[in-house]
Amino acid sequence: LAMRNLYKEGDLLTCEIQQVQKEGTLILHTRSLRYGKLDNGVLVTVPPSLVGRRKNHFVTLKGLSGKISSDGSMDVEEEEGGG
Repeated sequence: LAMRNLYKEGDLLTCEIQQVQKEGTLILHTRSLRYGKLDNGVLVTVPPSLVGRRKNHFVTLKGLSGKISSDGSMDVEEEEGGG
């Protein structure tokens, strides 16, 4: 299944980078429910130096869930049933 059938340019996604090809093309995966189009939250950006390396980049805090990337981007959304 081609991701271009599911998403369009400009969509904000959470995904795994499976491979970086020689010419710079990225091979991405959105193979579970944790990944996919971000459309129910707020995107927050902080300096990458404030984001430490983590084993797990998915967090939950008092009714909010978030995905934190090492480039400083964070998607924060209300947990289902959390509000």
